[in-house]
Amino acid sequence: CNQYAPSRGHPGLLGELAAFYNGAGWFSRNIDAAENLLVTLGANQGIAVALQTFVDPGDEVILVEPFFDIYRPAIELVGGQVRAVRMRETGGQWTLDKDDLLSAVTSKTRAIIINSPHNPTGRVLDSGELAAIAEIARTHNLLVISDDVYEQLYYGQT
Repeated sequence: CNQYAPSRGHPGLLGELAAFYNGAGWFSRNIDAAENLLVTLGANQGIAVALQTFVDPGDEVILVEPFFDIYRPAIELVGGQVRAVRMRETGGQWTLDKDDLLSAVTSKTRAIIINSPHNPTGRVLDSGELAAIAEIARTHNLLVISDDVYEQLYYGQT
């Protein structure tokens, strides 16, 4: 009661998060609260911690452009380099092209940062785009940092 909270997060909160993500109808995963979860002070800190952990000076991180403004400085803070892949706007729809993403990968690429719904376009990546990201990440042994801060927001079509 008179000390700092546990650095991984309060056990009660970790337990509730594990129950939420393990629940049927959401991810139906088998997440262990003590081993697989870490609570951060918001998504910005979580992304910064992931970059500090996995990106070394000179490594490249792919960003989907336009991108949230904290990504670039967080990458540069650890000595990483940004490789931007611009979403294509066609007929009022933003899309992520697999060939554009693949062409950004080099021997120095370590990670891809995505978010969906995408900030700032609001575009939800479709299953084909997510499959392309997964395939490229598996093929080139890349970390995918998925900024899911908007994962539960949905604005139906009007």
